[in-house]
Amino acid sequence: MYYMEIKKKASTIYLQPDTHKALKLKSVIRDCSISDLAEEIIRISLKEDIDDIKTIKKRKKESSVSLDNFIKILKRDDKI
Repeated sequence: MYYMEIKKKASTIYLQPDTHKALKLKSVIRDCSISDLAEEIIRISLKEDIDDIKTIKKRKKESSVSLDNFIKILKRDDKI
């Protein structure tokens, strides 16, 4: 099957030396570039953000309890 090459945008990131070393090592182990590894990590993070937003929207109509009231409830129930 033929896949069209997708042009990627270049970006520069600055990492702490130990973070760079860990990414470099992981990229060698996984036989991929640091760029590919960074993109995968970013995509996972963005997906988690989308999941969080969906959860917030679903729970938006739920009733909430102030921190003060929640602490009172915990004290009342001998949990703190």
